[in-house]
Amino acid sequence: MGIFKNSKNGSKTGNTEQSKTIYSALDVAAYCIEKTEEIPDPRLDNYKLQKLLYYIQATFAAEKGWPCFMERIVHEDLGPIVPIVGSIYRILGNDVIPHDCYAGVPDCISDEDAARIDKVYKTFLNCSGSELSLMSHKDEPWKSTKNGDVISFRLIKDFYSKNPGRLEAPCSLSA
Repeated sequence: MGIFKNSKNGSKTGNTEQSKTIYSALDVAAYCIEKTEEIPDPRLDNYKLQKLLYYIQATFAAEKGWPCFMERIVHEDLGPIVPIVGSIYRILGNDVIPHDCYAGVPDCISDEDAARIDKVYKTFLNCSGSELSLMSHKDEPWKSTKNGDVISFRLIKDFYSKNPGRLEAPCSLSA
C-alpha cells in the first residue's frame, strides 16, 4: 500500500518508497477553476469541467497508474461526470465558472501533479464541453458502460494506458 494523503487534513497512511497522493475531485476541480485566472478559458462551465476531470483522471491512470481522485465517474447521456462536483456547480447552469468560485483546496496539488493537470487543461483549452463529450463517446470506457453506470478506474486505466494518443489530440483531431 502506498502513502495516501487526504487533501483535507493532510493525514497519511501506509509507507512505501513511492508516494501516491490522491486528491479529492473537488480540490482538482478547484485547481482547474483557479487556473482560469492565469490562463482564461471562456468556456469553462460545469459541463466542460466534468469532461476535464474525466481526462485528468485518464491522464493520471495512463501516466502514473493510480487515480488523481477517488470519487466515482459516471456514464451520463451527455458524457462522463463526477456527481459530487456536478452537484455543486450545477447551480451555475451553463454560465462560465468564475475563477474565484470554487469549493475545494486548489493549493493542495503537488507541483508534479499540477504540471500534469496543466497539460490536460492546456490540451483541451480550446475545446467545448460538447467536443470533449463527443471525444469521450468514441473511447472504450464510454462504449462499454451504460447510462448511470460507474466508469471504473480499471477500465479507464486499461484503455488510456494502451491509447495515450487519445489524451493528446486536440478536439479538432479527435476523429
